[in-house]
Amino acid sequence: MTVRQPSLVSIIQSDYAAFMAVLVPGIIVSVSLAVAVLANWPDVPAGAAGASPGSPLLLFAALAAAVAGLAVLIWRVWTIRGVFARGVEGSGLLTRVAAVKDRGQLTFQFEHAGQTYECGCSVHRNPRTNRLKKGAAVAIVVDASD
Repeated sequence: MTVRQPSLVSIIQSDYAAFMAVLVPGIIVSVSLAVAVLANWPDVPAGAAGASPGSPLLLFAALAAAVAGLAVLIWRVWTIRGVFARGVEGSGLLTRVAAVKDRGQLTFQFEHAGQTYECGCSVHRNPRTNRLKKGAAVAIVVDASD
């Protein structure tokens, strides 16, 4: 049985690490661009935006954050899609659902090859993950190679 691959948008919305890999560099790049624009804005005293127009520090930070965020995003998408490509679909039971601010922790129990397992994952809270409740049956994908 083939397990349907999650989309890039679905991974970013639900996987906490992938979401942060997009959010943090996005904020740093936005702030860097705002500083660059304000530093070159007419009638703004030099240095008022926090950096001189020729200062490469914020540009370097934005570039580094974008490269690091892209690396983390590629790693998370590659890992998640790999599990879906190798994995087999099954069912599990949510045994714990915890949430703090925009982050959630799911713990679930399932059987595979006659053995019972319990594991968890961090998720980014969104309307889809907020609907999950303790005791609910969920579809899971088990990486049979592990």
